Amino acid sequence: MRQLMSRFLCVASLFYFIPTAALGWSTPVAISPLGDTGTSIPRIAAASDGRVFATWRRKSPDWRLFYRERSSSGAWGPVETVSVPWSERPDIIQDPQGRPHMFYAGTGAGGKTDLFEAIRYSTGWVCTQFTNTDTIDEDYPKLGVDSLGRMHLVYTKNNNVYHRMWNGSWSGETYLGQCENAYYHRPDLSVAPDNTIHVTWENRSTFYYRKFNGSTWLPTQVIGTTTNFFAYGKIAAISSTHIVAVTFDQLTSAALKWTCSTDGGATWTPLAYLNDGHYPSLKACGGKAHLVYQWAGSNCIGYRQWDGTAWSAAQRATPDTRWQGWPDVAVDIQGDVHVVYDDDSSELDQIYYVCSAKDNIPPQPVAGFVAAASDQTVYLSWTNPGDLDFAFTKIVCRTDRYPVSPSDGLVVCQVSTAPGSPSSYIHRQLTNGLTYYYAAFAFDTSSNWSASVCASAMPYVLSCFDAKQMSDNLWVRLTNKVVTLVYSASGYAYVQDPSRVSGIRVSGSFAGITVGDVVDVEGYLGTRFLSGLPSERQIGNATVTKKGSATVTPVAMQCRSVGGGPAGPLVPGVVGGIGTNNIGLFVKIAGKVTAKLNDTIWVDDGSNILDPSGKTGILVKCPDSNIPANIGDIVSLSGVVEGSIPVGYPGNRRQIRLGSYANLRIYR
Repeated sequence: MRQLMSRFLCVASLFYFIPTAALGWSTPVAISPLGDTGTSIPRIAAASDGRVFATWRRKSPDWRLFYRERSSSGAWGPVETVSVPWSERPDIIQDPQGRPHMFYAGTGAGGKTDLFEAIRYSTGWVCTQFTNTDTIDEDYPKLGVDSLGRMHLVYTKNNNVYHRMWNGSWSGETYLGQCENAYYHRPDLSVAPDNTIHVTWENRSTFYYRKFNGSTWLPTQVIGTTTNFFAYGKIAAISSTHIVAVTFDQLTSAALKWTCSTDGGATWTPLAYLNDGHYPSLKACGGKAHLVYQWAGSNCIGYRQWDGTAWSAAQRATPDTRWQGWPDVAVDIQGDVHVVYDDDSSELDQIYYVCSAKDNIPPQPVAGFVAAASDQTVYLSWTNPGDLDFAFTKIVCRTDRYPVSPSDGLVVCQVSTAPGSPSSYIHRQLTNGLTYYYAAFAFDTSSNWSASVCASAMPYVLSCFDAKQMSDNLWVRLTNKVVTLVYSASGYAYVQDPSRVSGIRVSGSFAGITVGDVVDVEGYLGTRFLSGLPSERQIGNATVTKKGSATVTPVAMQCRSVGGGPAGPLVPGVVGGIGTNNIGLFVKIAGKVTAKLNDTIWVDDGSNILDPSGKTGILVKCPDSNIPANIGDIVSLSGVVEGSIPVGYPGNRRQIRLGSYANLRIYR
């Protein structure tokens, strides 16, 4: 018994692998014998050992119930006869002893409809009359089992709804409420993982709900109303808090509506339209609710799942043939979804079966795979494929050739982000000068992998000039750069190569960083736009690490050379710029102060540079308005060439940012 209970608890728990919304489906197979007439009302249950139980009834010649079992390997056993005539409307579960266990409606000795219990022992089926009344019809049984090994049964007596519990023996019945027409308004039952019991039933215009909290049945609640006609209400408790209910509502067409509770059934959302459809069946398994139904306006079975927050998109679980209806659903321990339904596509009313087939279709490859080298690092970036069942991207590398499979080489990373989203990874602690060959493989939830997309990179020590030639949004690592300007309050600084070849703007946090520090910089390349135009390259969201200190020496130049020309398509120069691009570099100029305004002076060395303001000279931004130099003074100054585009001007003006008045010398 302990072993059986252990297997049962596995089924009752939430720890299933549940497939994603986009399922593949097997080819339908008929599981009822050809030639039977009026086969319908199939039910299905998944066992803890991978077996699947299916039952149904046939009308002619004798209104019997039949059973068929699918092994854990997928093989269907023989059709077994369960009951004597007249039998109808079965429900089936795996009981705490691991056996197929059924309740169904049958005609007893009194001539009225009674409930019968059927258990499959090793020697075959044993059927017992469960109720025996001369004046009352007991019908529409629905079964559930909890993790404590107790079975639960709800059913109708005429138009009243009752509950019984088995805990070694069956309890007496508990009255739950009244339905209007038992055929349409039959009860449904779901056992939550915390062993609370959730029951729904209906009348023409009202959707009812009750909860058993383990010791007491709570008062009846109305969870939906309609001015039309309710039928076939279903419920699924996917957790102790999240419960969903679905009902058919006869509008101008067949419509399914739904409501849910996220507080254990205390309150419910307003009843809302889900989709057109008929004959819903709903099961909770693995933290999700699985819904099957007759697809409205078509001849197929629809499938959706609810994860506690939203419904998956509707999909067709079966081909569009002839009339299909009365589906039922179960999910096994592997997460495969099993569906049975009534199909008269052969005009012989057979019971058909489909399951979520093993997906062997690989996802699309990743897009835009880039390997960008920096000092001892390679930044890998890509965009995931849009496949709904995409799971992760795996990148492997070699140093002699490109990998040909996900297992051919060193695993660099395995990144799980949303389908269609951009992703990235930084491969660190690499050897400069050695080429790394990468292959990216997209995987889906069925472990299929895509064709590879390849890229290679050779890590090396980047100069600021090298970094400025790289595309926006690439991650970059600069090492041993010298800080030339810090504006912590504004969140930016400038660094340059020790060789003074090039400099670049850096945005980020600079606590403890001062001019003259030797630093490593990591961040994402971008372009600074001013007045709607590209002004200068920069590294954003930067991490700056201090490593030492150095003397900051400017590059002396004439005013006409400040800014320089463009350096390729990504690096703007200044309007009318000549010579090497030096935006971002720490430079020194000398000349006469030609104008002064607030925190700005203009300095000219005879180059007669005309500023967009109409003033002559290079615009110099000072730390504040307390500028010690005046118009007519001869000065020399050192500062960083920065981007500056006035509104309406076609590009950068020549501008220097003075970080400290210590870098301003006045000769009068």
